[in-house]
Amino acid sequence: AQLNLAECYYYGIGVQEDKTKAVDWFILAAEQGNDEAQMQLARCYELGIGVDKDDETAFSWYQKAAENNHMLAQCNLGVCYLKGRGVIKDDTLAIEYFYKASRQGDALAQFNLGLCYDQGSGVTKDERKAVEFISMAADQGHDDAQLWMAT
Repeated sequence: AQLNLAECYYYGIGVQEDKTKAVDWFILAAEQGNDEAQMQLARCYELGIGVDKDDETAFSWYQKAAENNHMLAQCNLGVCYLKGRGVIKDDTLAIEYFYKASRQGDALAQFNLGLCYDQGSGVTKDERKAVEFISMAADQGHDDAQLWMAT
């Protein structure tokens, strides 16, 4: 119920849109272990929606959601590690989280993993694996992956 109320405030469904109140409700749900609330809260901190932008806090909430197997949080955590956003840059951990999300079917994680293989970021450069992962993302309609495959 807390997550639903947070989303009502976030999107202005049945109530006036209020991102700050949405964050308050996301926090309550997230602290009770709701992985979707943890993911949404992380996004709010990453983008500064309803709260001050805070990469470290965003990372922390992404990590909690990822530990609860939230697919998008795993991918976003991989991005945090890859770019050093809110945490010390660690390509190996980025790859680990991209793999976790990729195994759940996340197209962005598959694309990111393919790019890591293409560029040799955190893994040994491997064109075959790059094509394998990027084509998986392209098959799901990921625009950048389709463009990459076409070039």
